Amino acid sequence: MSNTKLSPRQKMINMMYLVLTALLAMNVSQEVLNAFKIVGQGIKTSNSLSQSRNIDYYSSFQEWKLKNPSEDAVVFNALFNRTKETTDEALAYIEAIQNEIKDKSGVKIENNEEVFKHADDLNTATKLLSTEQDGKVKGEELRMYLGGLRQQYLDIIEQGNQTLIGSENYQDYKTVYASVLPLKEQEQNIEGLGKEKKTWAEFNFGNVPVIASDVILEKLKNDIINTETQVLDFLLEQANGGKIDFDILEAKLIAPKSYLASGKEYEAEIFISAASSSNRFQVFIGEIDKTYFDGQKKQFTESEELPFLGDYSELEVEGGKAKFKEIAKGVGSKSYEGILRLKKPNGGYELYPFYADYEVAPPSGMSISPTMMNVLYVGVDNPISIAVNGVKSDADVKASISQGSLQKNGNGQYIARVNEAGTASINVSAMVNDRNESFPAMEFRVMNIPDPKISLCGYALKNKMQKSEILACNGLIAQTQDFVFQSKFEVVSFDVIVKNAMQTVKQSNSGPIYNQEVMNMLKALAKKDVLVFDNILVKDPAKKNRKISGSIFIELI
Repeated sequence: MSNTKLSPRQKMINMMYLVLTALLAMNVSQEVLNAFKIVGQGIKTSNSLSQSRNIDYYSSFQEWKLKNPSEDAVVFNALFNRTKETTDEALAYIEAIQNEIKDKSGVKIENNEEVFKHADDLNTATKLLSTEQDGKVKGEELRMYLGGLRQQYLDIIEQGNQTLIGSENYQDYKTVYASVLPLKEQEQNIEGLGKEKKTWAEFNFGNVPVIASDVILEKLKNDIINTETQVLDFLLEQANGGKIDFDILEAKLIAPKSYLASGKEYEAEIFISAASSSNRFQVFIGEIDKTYFDGQKKQFTESEELPFLGDYSELEVEGGKAKFKEIAKGVGSKSYEGILRLKKPNGGYELYPFYADYEVAPPSGMSISPTMMNVLYVGVDNPISIAVNGVKSDADVKASISQGSLQKNGNGQYIARVNEAGTASINVSAMVNDRNESFPAMEFRVMNIPDPKISLCGYALKNKMQKSEILACNGLIAQTQDFVFQSKFEVVSFDVIVKNAMQTVKQSNSGPIYNQEVMNMLKALAKKDVLVFDNILVKDPAKKNRKISGSIFIELI
């Protein structure tokens, strides 16, 4: 049967989730609410990665189906489609509940992200999911739905079982998977910390802050997506005669902390993604000869020397994982690298390089990070978050920037505006343990916003256009595309040139709107004429003029 062990990342998420749900029995402090926010973001990231992995399963099956046209392929195609429909419907159902909680409790946009206005709201989720309304308890309906959903997945597994009942090779996969699927049977009544019995809905959503209820629902989605993974893994294995060919293997690394104080221990787990339970691999730490790999895995014989530059050490592998530890020293960026060596069944090895880094904070734990990217842009509001451990309040933190301005918005959030490309340094000081402490300046790259695209009324200019298309618009527009910030450019001036077999006519235009002379030129256009927009000058968000490089040529058709 397929590998049903949880990945280290999934185990870590499950552990953090259990710890935080246990904290709900205590007073809901701001630290606990912040912790739920962090765990929620981690689960959402994990869900996104797992869904991408499941898409690969569907693609793998489609490739297999094309190579193996048969009645079995038709049967498994129906099972794959049913699995996808079942999962999509379940995720939509839970997301609808999440949206209803958000609508009733209220949300706001913070750093381009939708967050609860009142994360400690204890009433909304309680009333919606654990209180009877119109003779029904929505949380109880959710519990029953999850039970039915679990049974649907088990039925798919049973229908995909290729071993025959009564034969010596028969495997009761439905019973086996019933004990290992991430989506568990939800008991109707649960014993609380005080030994009192509570319904499942009351236990999970009664007197629970909305941010915690959202994390609980996100964790249920996580269980569903990972259950989908196991079902797809099983179906592909059965369709492929009990063997899945993974043609992409990568060395994976999990570091619970990538930012830690000096003197603390850095820890990371390194494993092979497609065979995380295998004990047939070794992990070595040292400086890699990068010319050997070019960033890719390599075939390797047993007699070859490992491609390290100098000394290296081997990590102990236990339970399919190698654990790397070292004491964090000094302050700043630290890095390490190594090689994972996987023994192949038919002899020889495959080598997988990996690279990682982490940041060592000052003892008091100050950090500055751009909210949206690792650079600052001229002429726009750049969100920045600054955090200092050990301060009593946000008011105890002072920050300044070497160019432009830095505006404080509260809760560690700032808006940086910079004046010119190059670099900018942010300096931070704070009252830590009743003593003013200054931290090393942190430097950021400063870049200009990319040049905008020039269009007619918002429509992209083409090499060949009809006269009617051009006359339908009254000027040029400058717009940025695929850029993270909202940024406004204004067209200042441009030249219009019309070329034909008889003559070349040029007219200058101020502003984005065609003047009368330019409009007359456009009305006189004929087929085969060449229209040129040249010397286009725009004003960027920093109110600086810049010339758009190149000219735009359009042939009239």
